[in-house]
Amino acid sequence: MRILIPVIDSLNALPAVRHAAREFGRGERIEIHLLHVRTPLSLEFARWLSGSGAVPSHRDAAAKVLAPVRKLLEALRIPYTVHLEEGDKAPVIVAFAGRRKLDRIVLGAARERSLTRFVEDSVIEKVIDFAPIPVDLVVGKSVSSLERFGVPTGLGAALGLLWLRLSD
Repeated sequence: MRILIPVIDSLNALPAVRHAAREFGRGERIEIHLLHVRTPLSLEFARWLSGSGAVPSHRDAAAKVLAPVRKLLEALRIPYTVHLEEGDKAPVIVAFAGRRKLDRIVLGAARERSLTRFVEDSVIEKVIDFAPIPVDLVVGKSVSSLERFGVPTGLGAALGLLWLRLSD
């Protein structure tokens, strides 16, 4: 069984790894491919960032996101391969799975009604719709306190300030 685990963020990739590890634990021979896809920066934004010296390399950014996932796989003694790609996340994930002739995609996702899930939904939907192989969607932890209370409060405050500004 050749499994692709796209690592969009480590928090949601960890449940996907645990899901794949259960397959490994049942004696199923698996080959795990971790894929981190970076969306390229717009040319103007990249120029602005490069002037400040704040542009991390793709490898540095990927290493940071992949570190907890790799640590878990190593602790579980499950072999894996890391791949880095650049482009629009969903099409790159689907194309990668097709090129490598993988058997399954295991995709970690945030709980519904979370800000993270809102951002991830288009990637998740596109992968499920266009993948030529089965996709397992593994839901992670519940919504964090920050997302439950902090984001709506911050959004409400921002909208209130905008309304005050426009009413002047």
